[in-house]
Amino acid sequence: AWFDHRHFMEKQYADIHHFCAQTIKEIDPHAIVGAEGSPAGDIERIVKGLEFWGPYPNPVGDEVLRSIAPEKIRMNWWGGYPSSHGGRHGRPWMLWKKALAGTANGSGWYSLALGCFMGSDHVFAPYFEQMWPYLKKLQEGSGALLVKTPFKDDRIAIHWSHTSASSYLIDDRGINPTDGVGTFIDFCYNQGLNFDFLTTSMIEKGDLKKKKILFLFGSSCISDKEKAEIEAFVKKGGVVVADLNPGLLSGF
Repeated sequence: AWFDHRHFMEKQYADIHHFCAQTIKEIDPHAIVGAEGSPAGDIERIVKGLEFWGPYPNPVGDEVLRSIAPEKIRMNWWGGYPSSHGGRHGRPWMLWKKALAGTANGSGWYSLALGCFMGSDHVFAPYFEQMWPYLKKLQEGSGALLVKTPFKDDRIAIHWSHTSASSYLIDDRGINPTDGVGTFIDFCYNQGLNFDFLTTSMIEKGDLKKKKILFLFGSSCISDKEKAEIEAFVKKGGVVVADLNPGLLSGF
């Protein structure tokens, strides 16, 4: 009953976004519609009816979004908070990192009393003026090239189960998938390895066949169709590496 309620609420949340997007499109057919700065809930469900999504930066969530919506406009929010979201440095490290992942900054304009990168008169703050020359170089073409160039396919897959990401909230038997996967992401960054997250629906439709190794981090929930695909993958020479409680629960 708990998961049914959670599933229903996430569907309602996605549906209202899709309804608003459709309404805006009816008024302006050329509008590019999405949302910025909000938790996604079931991110795979919600982005299907939108053209962009711009959450707060999150190493795992950003890579999940890249994997499930490579054709969408993907953003992160950065606005110059003094002590979070990358802070304020002489060089725009946070914005550079987003470009390398094919993501753009999603805070086109906003203003708060704490002092943001752009004022209500659209003039850059002094600290951002120091960063701007480094960002301006990206306008000459390298920025667009970084965003649009496909990543090398090292055939590494990471299982992403939204059901597993919910199940750990029930009791201590569940494992939060993000507890282990973040360290692996850092390892891949440092080694120059690319990876893709495969969701439950991706594995069920056969996308695992394109990979050579699958990592299960906190994959407490594995559906019957996923199980069959993973077993077939192993029988054909694929490698599966798991941490804790793989397949403890079904897809429900």
